[in-house]
Amino acid sequence: MAKIKIYCRVFNVKPYLEQCISSVLSQTHKDFEFYVVDNGCTDGSSEIIDGFAAQDARIRVIRFEKNVSVVESLYKIIRQTAEGYITILDSDDWLAPDYLEKLLRFAQERDLDIACTGSHMYQQDVGEAYARSVNCPIVMERRQFAPLFTSYHVFFRTYWGKLFRAEALPQDNFEKFARYGGDTLYAFDALRRSRRVGIDSSVLHYYRVRANSVSYSYNTARFPADIALYDDALAFLSGFGPLSAENRQFLRVVFANAAMDSVRVLIGSKLSPQEKAAELRKITTHFFMRDAYKNEPATKGSHDEIMVYALETARLLGGDEFADMEESLRALLPRCGNCVTGGTFPLFCAEPTLMEALINDDPDMLLDRLLLLIQDKRYVKQYHLGNMVQALVEGIPLLRGVNDLVFLGNYTAVCRMLWQGRNEEALDEMTGLLLEDRVQSAKETFLQVYLNAAALLEEIPAYIFGNIRLAELYLRQGRREECRAVLNGLEEMGAEENEEIAGLRERLKEA
Repeated sequence: MAKIKIYCRVFNVKPYLEQCISSVLSQTHKDFEFYVVDNGCTDGSSEIIDGFAAQDARIRVIRFEKNVSVVESLYKIIRQTAEGYITILDSDDWLAPDYLEKLLRFAQERDLDIACTGSHMYQQDVGEAYARSVNCPIVMERRQFAPLFTSYHVFFRTYWGKLFRAEALPQDNFEKFARYGGDTLYAFDALRRSRRVGIDSSVLHYYRVRANSVSYSYNTARFPADIALYDDALAFLSGFGPLSAENRQFLRVVFANAAMDSVRVLIGSKLSPQEKAAELRKITTHFFMRDAYKNEPATKGSHDEIMVYALETARLLGGDEFADMEESLRALLPRCGNCVTGGTFPLFCAEPTLMEALINDDPDMLLDRLLLLIQDKRYVKQYHLGNMVQALVEGIPLLRGVNDLVFLGNYTAVCRMLWQGRNEEALDEMTGLLLEDRVQSAKETFLQVYLNAAALLEEIPAYIFGNIRLAELYLRQGRREECRAVLNGLEEMGAEENEEIAGLRERLKEA
């Protein structure tokens, strides 16, 4: 049977290293070389490596004085491996005793360039594990790489748990693998070079999930790596023809979940709230995120979790530190986010119904709650509730610019009709109020809204009626020039001179 090279890079993992090395030396398949890279260890790992190497000649120790990248050390081994197989093992993981035997048999019997096994995902903190595996073996020719993408993608997000034919491994361009997420780029580069790959139904690899490992520690390169991996997956699939709808949706979900993981690690990091808010802005406002969330129900869970983290962070910020968070909330809550500023966020925290409407991104509910607060004259001194309404109704022409709290509080039924696009009903309601002389407050605002509605609906009689009422108001307030301008406007539009208009002109002359 062909010789196998095992690669393991070690940096300060003393508590787990003995289990890792012992699992290799206990393999039922004995014909292998075990390359252990001492990557500048300072915690006593070097002594453990030397102790095992003294007892087993199959161990080849490579030393670096500093913690170099995976690819820089792996490069040496690949360059000197013309044939045979290579498997990569993280130094805090371990293997089942028959890992090499079963994977090698699977690779040779099926003529595979890459043979994969399932993994036990061992949660170090709680001592529990779950399996990442398939129910029955999957063997794919190159022409099946795109159609079966969703079935095998998760197994190629890492380079461990695999037996690579040496010829399939990348021989150059190692720089692109020296970044966060480089193991995924590396695995897919090997896939690009392969003719035939397979995933066995066995579960022979143990992956240790540690809260302080690199994968679960935040750095600013993490989200850019999510973007790079998304781009690389698109490029990989484009080599097999047009991207299918299934694969496009799948990649959106994968990207959204990766972003969610990045945010989860970010929030658990030791960064300050201000630094977290800045990183959240970079993540939430990226156009890939907008694409992932656009009309995609499958990404709602990711979206909602990130939103909860954003709101938790927002509670820790002062009003003058809120600029980044405003952008994030506008991106996450496209219909209601415009209402949230450093000045208004405390109101959302104080009023559960407002927060509920915000979290659900429900503008109908949010407008209703704001109008009720205005109607009850609550918070009107502390917050610019009219401005909040304006931010919400930006796309409603007949309400845009209307931040008169008296109007909003006294004519909520009219506001709701206009918000819902029931403009004809609103105009009829307002006409009735005017005819019954029930408009006693915010009359000028009321009439301006009435005239805008009449003009939009091209209701000429209502438009003339509204202008007459406005001219009356101006005259009663002693605003003669404004009254005259309204009457002249009616004349210019060809409105027929009636008794009311004539009476207003006479009163204007006498004033």
